[in-house]
Amino acid sequence: MARLNADGTIDNSFNI
Repeated sequence: MARLNADGTIDNSFNI
């Protein structure tokens, strides 16, 4: 799931 960081950037983390 893509997450929106506080600074407005996209964080694509797929940690399981």
